[in-house]
Amino acid sequence: MNWEFEDYRPNKKPELGPWRTYIVPKIFVTDYLVKMFLWLWLLPFLIGFQITAIGLLFNTILFDYIYYRYIKYVTSSGA
Repeated sequence: MNWEFEDYRPNKKPELGPWRTYIVPKIFVTDYLVKMFLWLWLLPFLIGFQITAIGLLFNTILFDYIYYRYIKYVTSSGA
């Protein structure tokens, strides 16, 4: 085993905690912001939808929950 080139220590996974109190890890921040802009602003504009304030709130909550589940899946599967 060559200790200088091979690191056999397990990777540290970000601790997300429960959904209501989690913070997006640094490696996912850009992806999170780009996808949030695309799904909450650009896609409805391109389709021709007008989103009300309460609709934007519900879509933001839904997007955040789905992205939280995505982060948990990616960090737990080692992908």
